[in-house]
Amino acid sequence: MIKLKPHEYAPVQWIELASLTKLGVDLTKLKGRDLIGNEIELVNAYDEELKVLILSFYAEWCTNCHYEATPLKKLYSSHKSNGLNMVMVMNYSTKEKSLSFVNKYGLDMPLALGELDEKNERKRNNTQFHQFRKKLGDERAWGTPFHIIIEKDKPEKVGIVMGELIGKEIKNYLANTILKK
Repeated sequence: MIKLKPHEYAPVQWIELASLTKLGVDLTKLKGRDLIGNEIELVNAYDEELKVLILSFYAEWCTNCHYEATPLKKLYSSHKSNGLNMVMVMNYSTKEKSLSFVNKYGLDMPLALGELDEKNERKRNNTQFHQFRKKLGDERAWGTPFHIIIEKDKPEKVGIVMGELIGKEIKNYLANTILKK
């Protein structure tokens, strides 16, 4: 049973790509795995027709991920026809548990598996995702939920959310980007 805890809402932090490079962060190096086990580049989950890509990192045992699953599903369903793509990256759990989480909430966005399929702190410290988060100042132990927002027309900036999306903020952002174009 999932133990209830307070929400972990976080605002979008817009960061210049040049600043990320100075920190030693390269988004193109963030990797995941497809359901067969092949390595994939997460940022290249971009379709030419899409305007915004959101990479959402989750774990099936994460309470805040459970809180956010239904609003995330609604967000994706409402905006995918307008140019939004979301990729759910399931971390720190087996493929079976990750798929169970996705099926429980009917999440129909593209799915990738993270670098680690178990909740192991020692192994976590060596993952790209963990090192990426720490370079950005994320002080949370496991770092889920975590979102990266990439706008096709403004590739020089990325949005980082270290926690649950603030519904009104992300809806306003999408209204001012993909819906106005």
